Amino acid sequence: MIWSRRVLGCVAMFMGVVLVGWIVYNQFYPTPEFKRSFRSVFQLIIPVVFLKYGWRWIRYEGPGIEETPPDVKRKFSIAVSYSPAWT
Repeated sequence: MIWSRRVLGCVAMFMGVVLVGWIVYNQFYPTPEFKRSFRSVFQLIIPVVFLKYGWRWIRYEGPGIEETPPDVKRKFSIAVSYSPAWT
């Protein structure tokens, strides 16, 4: 599961870099389609999201202690079985 997330992270990073590169290129050598289209800061939202999630998925190491749900029943049964009140 981790390797598939890393592969998708690489794909997302690649797509983000390509989109940012295309936007920067069109700032200096604009095509007729780019001149016609609406230019704003919001065009960078999708590439930035691709870069952010791609980086997070590449560096993903699996669920950590804060993401793993606690096994409350097991902890309760161990605590009750070793409790001095039950002896």
